[in-house]
Amino acid sequence: MVKNTGGVSFKTGIVVEAKAGFAKVQFAELDDLVSQWLPMTFHKTSIDKSAWWLDIGEHVQCLLDDRLEDGCILGAIYSAPTPAPAISADETSLQFGNKVIFKINRATGDVEVITTGIFTVTALKIRFQTALLEVTGEIKDLCDALGKTMQSMRQSYNAHGHADPQGGTTQPPNNAM
Repeated sequence: MVKNTGGVSFKTGIVVEAKAGFAKVQFAELDDLVSQWLPMTFHKTSIDKSAWWLDIGEHVQCLLDDRLEDGCILGAIYSAPTPAPAISADETSLQFGNKVIFKINRATGDVEVITTGIFTVTALKIRFQTALLEVTGEIKDLCDALGKTMQSMRQSYNAHGHADPQGGTTQPPNNAM
């Protein structure tokens, strides 16, 4: 039995064209009909904003009027060819292509950011409140002003000596950094 939906149709289709906030969708079940520009729904659009462009070929679900001329894209959906990136119910993952991934695990409290590019944070001040800060690579001080790496500063300190007022030069420090 078909229920009266007030002229609203729920359809699944494929994005064939996209621009900021809108996309055109092709519906295979409607003889490959391509919609007009349909607005996408977002979490916030006023003072706080979120915005995503849909990719061409993205699988989406839409609500349309009875003439299939107006409506909106409710969102993209996962399917067998494009599975969800999260590996458990406790993990939230946000992935941009294969270049940037944000992962949050609510069970462990772990947060992970993976990027193949430069990660820039611009802030008045950054504070780490932690028992231990581990860095697997170099740390560079004053990096935009030809600063030195922490390793090169340690090497300079460990090898340095001073002029001795009684003649000669003092030995490097007893306790190396």
